[in-house]
Amino acid sequence: MLIHVIQSGESLWSLSRRYGVSVERIASLNELPDPNVLAVGQALLIPVPRLYTVLPGDTLWLIARRLGVTVQALLEANPIPDPYLLHPGQVLRIPEAAKPVIEVNAFSIQFDEAGAAEVREVGKDLTYLSPFGYRIKSDGSLEAVNDSPLLAAAEATRTVPILAVTNFSSTELGSNVAHAVLNGIEVQDRSLTNILNVMKAKNYKGLNIDFENVLAGRPGGVQSISAENG
Repeated sequence: MLIHVIQSGESLWSLSRRYGVSVERIASLNELPDPNVLAVGQALLIPVPRLYTVLPGDTLWLIARRLGVTVQALLEANPIPDPYLLHPGQVLRIPEAAKPVIEVNAFSIQFDEAGAAEVREVGKDLTYLSPFGYRIKSDGSLEAVNDSPLLAAAEATRTVPILAVTNFSSTELGSNVAHAVLNGIEVQDRSLTNILNVMKAKNYKGLNIDFENVLAGRPGGVQSISAENG
């Protein structure tokens, strides 16, 4: 990848010929609103192909594995008559490796319409949304929250809603709550029942339990649990 500063008389077509990269690739990489209009002094990213010199014993499979690309991508980038016959010193163009696919979760503490507007704005980049959160009580019940705006925004952006359950709040550490839940079988059963009821009623697709400020010498807190609501 290099940076090219536009000079007078240059166009994407001339840059394409100069660097051996398609006009469409340059325009897409730089998100140009009009590929036919360039300004003198404008800086563009140019995805210049990498080059690799074949070593003795190299095969396309070994090169692809070493450089993080596929054999098919190497064949498409290079006019190789016989893919099983490479010569030491032969120079190959190495295409860009495919970008990895990642999953993104966002926690939101703003439950009103303003929070929902933020979700609608960035939802295209999210996989999961976790309204934070449902606070559990010492008896295993959950404090009610109005998460309808956030859930509606998640549905509109095809973002998977994850139920977030915690023991603390902005004013309470929640240590005693954690102790009551983690040390009482009946409270645990009641907690899980209430959690599942909320997930089914509001169509949450997963579960994240975040217990913090657990007292020393007590059972460790649950950091994260995923569960499918099916």
